[in-house]
Amino acid sequence: MDLFFVLLVLLVVTRVLGEIAERIGQPALVGELIGGIVLGAAAAHWSGLVPGLPVLRERIYRRAEL
Repeated sequence: MDLFFVLLVLLVVTRVLGEIAERIGQPALVGELIGGIVLGAAAAHWSGLVPGLPVLRERIYRRAEL
């Protein structure tokens, strides 16, 4: 459940920023990359910013140790 929520947030943010980038005359990829960078920074440093990311990060860390 948490994984699907995180993927939904990623999809929505990148789509919205892609649309904004196109409206200001840039390729959609530029906005999508910016969205990925922002969410990546949020996951790495400010995991409380997006609900569900701390849980997902803990699961990934536990599986990486195996």
